Amino acid sequence: MEKQTILIVDDEEINRAVLSITFGDDFQILEAADGREALACIDAHPGEIVAVLLDVMMPVMDGFEVLRILGERKMLEQL
Repeated sequence: MEKQTILIVDDEEINRAVLSITFGDDFQILEAADGREALACIDAHPGEIVAVLLDVMMPVMDGFEVLRILGERKMLEQL
């Protein structure tokens, strides 16, 4: 069975690395360093991402803005 995919979004590389190690045996991991990258990644992998681990305090676009946009797109129920 193919692993499900999760997206880890954090501006701190060490946090992404720790979470990737923690979940990497059970899930395929995608990473983004800010909210804009996260949205681009979600758009590039429609229907593939089963969960998003989202930091709320990031430069460029914070996690609250990502959630707002995903809500507007009616995507929160899908993730």
